[in-house]
Formats: sequence, structure tokens, C-alpha cells
Amino acid sequence: MVVQASVLGWEADGTLANSSSVISNEAMNYFLVFYGALSLMSGVPILLNAKKRRVVAETSVAKRLAEIAGGAEESYFEERRSLEAYPPPSSDTKMRWLGALLTVLGIASIMMGLID
Repeated sequence: MVVQASVLGWEADGTLANSSSVISNEAMNYFLVFYGALSLMSGVPILLNAKKRRVVAETSVAKRLAEIAGGAEESYFEERRSLEAYPPPSSDTKMRWLGALLTVLGIASIMMGLID
């Protein structure tokens, strides 16, 4: 049984037989712009507010440890042990790198979506 390539949607030279690829490329452009905007909107706040978030986390952990040491009941099993074993990061460098990476990827995705 011989099946023609154009019936399956492909020409002999490897291109698509119909123009539906134009529609899918436009959808991909919108996807890249949407993905880039999401990455940019999440990366910029992380990049700019990393220190503030770290300080807030440190103070809340210290406050909760002081409450537990003062006799407050633990919210879950071995809360004190987990707070002492897994403190907040001492530096905000990793969060800043994450924010910078998301920002750069967001800008690149938006540019690829607009140019393509």
C-alpha cells in the first residue's frame, strides 16, 4: 500500500502541505510573549526585594523561636527542631541570581516572541 506524503500533510521536500503552520507559529509567538511577561513579572520583584524578604524571614523565625522558648505550644510536630535545623538563608545572593535569571529569560522570551 502506497501512501502519498501530501495526504499526511508533508511535501516531498519536507515542508508542510498546507498553511496551518502559519497559524501555529503565531500561537507560539503569543505563548513566548505571555511566558516572557510572566517571567519578567516574577523576576523583577525577586531581584529588587530579596534582602527585604530575607530580613522578614529571619525576624519571623527568631520571633517564633522566642515564643516557643517562652512556653508557647508548637504548631506542628517538632516545629522548634525544624526552625533550628533549617534557618532562612544568611545571604540573599541566590535569590538575586534567581531574580536576574528570570528577568533575563523574560526579556529574551518577549523579544523572541515579537521578532519571530
